[in-house]
Amino acid sequence: MYLSMNQMFQIMKDYSDILVKNIQRYVDKDEPCATKDVIGAYSLDVMTSTSFSVNIDSLNKPSDPFVIHMKKLLTSGLLNPLIILVGNLL
Repeated sequence: MYLSMNQMFQIMKDYSDILVKNIQRYVDKDEPCATKDVIGAYSLDVMTSTSFSVNIDSLNKPSDPFVIHMKKLLTSGLLNPLIILVGNLL
């Protein structure tokens, strides 16, 4: 199943609304915001929803198994362009 650009835009918009609400919580409490974690969670939510049609709330559910495995995949270096290039040459 492929998503149209309009569907992808709507998914991004929906998660943007959630992102704003989560940032607003930090503002209301006058606490510092871990920008990397908040934006990373937004990116992970959009990516999993558009790519895998899986709706997760990685900011509010950081211990979800899918979130844990996706973070490991993204930080393991397996997506390093050099590794991908060498893998394609073999």
